[in-house]
Amino acid sequence: MFTIDPDPTFTADVPMTIPGKPVAEDAKFEFKYMDTDEWEAFIKETAGQTTAEVVKKMVVGWRDFDKPFSAENFDRLLKKRPRAALDIFEAYHRELFESRVKN
Repeated sequence: MFTIDPDPTFTADVPMTIPGKPVAEDAKFEFKYMDTDEWEAFIKETAGQTTAEVVKKMVVGWRDFDKPFSAENFDRLLKKRPRAALDIFEAYHRELFESRVKN
C-alpha cells in the first residue's frame, strides 16, 4: 500500500568519487526526510553555507563504514574526501526529486 506520509528518514546509496579509481564506490547514508515546505525553508536557511555545512544537516547516519557515524567521523570524511560533500548532496537531491526509471 502506498502511504502519503513518509518515514522521517530514508537510506540511499551515494556514489562516492574516489581519486584514482575509474568508478565511484557506493556508500550507504541515512538521510533526514524533508517535504517540499521543509526543503524550501532548508534552502533559504542554508544559503551562503558551504556544501559541507549543508550536508551535515541532511545526514543522520551511515552504514557499512570502517568507522561509526559521529560528528567527528563525518567531519573527517568531508576533510579526507574532497568531493564527498557534493556527492552526498547530489544523491540526496536525486532521491527526493528524481523518479527512478528502468529501461
